[in-house]
Amino acid sequence: MTKLQYPNILVIGANQRKTGKTTLAEQVIQHFRQDQIIAIKIAAYTDITDFQNHYPGQEDILIHREQESNTTADSKRYLNAGAAQSFFLAGIRTRLLEYLPQFLNNYKNTPLIVESNWFAIHHNPGYILLLKDKTAQESKSSFLKLKDKADAIIQPGTINELTLTYWRFEDGKWIIPGQKNV
Repeated sequence: MTKLQYPNILVIGANQRKTGKTTLAEQVIQHFRQDQIIAIKIAAYTDITDFQNHYPGQEDILIHREQESNTTADSKRYLNAGAAQSFFLAGIRTRLLEYLPQFLNNYKNTPLIVESNWFAIHHNPGYILLLKDKTAQESKSSFLKLKDKADAIIQPGTINELTLTYWRFEDGKWIIPGQKNV
């Protein structure tokens, strides 16, 4: 299967949970708020029982457009940071793969941030930025699959406002200077 190209998507992933992915997404959204960024968090499941335990009443996919910005859920944090729209997508991997092309087609030339290692494994986003917490004993298997495909691997907390002044979104794609696998 040919991987779909999405030059307008910046993927933020990491080697483990609680590494600062959402915090980094918030920084980028705040810096580029005038560009009307769309932020998406994706949770992909292989097991239907596990998915339905997390999301009772859902068959195999959950699509939630966030409307509130007053709690600490990641999709709400994106709105607090200034995202034009924020979505949370969860589902069985095969179902997400079916759904995502039509969903993303609505935002072809819009800057998108996707928080998900899984997305970058199955598609070709414009830029893949991975956070690597060096104190982690082990890395997630999705991180290990992405390591060689990543445009940059950085330690959490190393992106600041000065760094972001060199980033751009133009002509439907992210332009982020830097060295591969930093």
